Amino acid sequence: MAKCDYCGSSIWFGGVTAGNYRFCNANCQRNGYQLIASNLVSEESLMQQVRLIHQGTCPRCNGPGPVDVHLSYRVWSILLMTSWNSRPHVCCRPCGRKEQIQDFVFSLFLGWWGFPWGLIMTPVQLIQNLSAMASGPDGSRPSDTLRRLIQIHIGANSVAQQNHSGLARGDDLRLDLELTFQEAIFGCEKEVQIMHLERDGAGGTVQVARALKIEVPAGVDSGTRLRVAGEGDAGANNGESGDLYLYLLAPTEADGWKREDINILSDLKITKAQGQNGDQVTVNTIHGEAILTIPPGTTSGDQLTLKGKGVPKLGYPNQKGDHIVRILL
Repeated sequence: MAKCDYCGSSIWFGGVTAGNYRFCNANCQRNGYQLIASNLVSEESLMQQVRLIHQGTCPRCNGPGPVDVHLSYRVWSILLMTSWNSRPHVCCRPCGRKEQIQDFVFSLFLGWWGFPWGLIMTPVQLIQNLSAMASGPDGSRPSDTLRRLIQIHIGANSVAQQNHSGLARGDDLRLDLELTFQEAIFGCEKEVQIMHLERDGAGGTVQVARALKIEVPAGVDSGTRLRVAGEGDAGANNGESGDLYLYLLAPTEADGWKREDINILSDLKITKAQGQNGDQVTVNTIHGEAILTIPPGTTSGDQLTLKGKGVPKLGYPNQKGDHIVRILL
């Protein structure tokens, strides 16, 4: 089933298509035009904003979070006219549930009076409200929907700043940055050399070489993009400078380890006696040596897990993946 590229709700019927994007209604389409600009938002700055909002106070009641996106669903109809939509609410769980209850009651009384769609969509919207009230986003981490809305909001602000007062924003620059296996996992400080345009003091620009120190966060991978604000080319007519985007490249294998997302995989060869009787052995992990317990009856191809011995999660360095050991006899 298709989902709205702006609010993330399911599209049962209809919807609005614009290029490669699909939206549940015209309002989401208008907001969704910021998607293109939002794709330039760096992962690091985006996750800082997401965590700040998710862990902050509710913008509606000023109560404690977590704050996330809570969807409510409504429908109204009269004779041959029926209208239904989903509404995202960035708020705490109690405020979100209040909106869902209100839209449930609204749809219950005003949804049935159109033929045929009122009779079809009213139970659909009522069930979706009940489901949303019963479940809701996982409070332990921000939802993908919240992340997407904040990304679009940042993109919209970026577009507005570019168009302010007719000033010409400078070009963004791209640089590929190679990391080692360990640097990508644990983060590091790297120095890069760039060439960009700076203002020359006489209203023009001049190309200048600069050395920049870049803080690479833990948990990055090949394809991760970092944004360094203001380090692109200077804008014309005193417009703001563009940004520098660093595209990271890192190997996925090293020293007998293989990285898959935030998990580390490795092989361990043991004897038949160790497999039959069980044993405790020392395994080299990216965090140092760890004791692995081999239970009796272990056979070749079995996988044993060392919890929390994997890669730090990008944006959440205290959360780590696992080290998965494949047994070979």
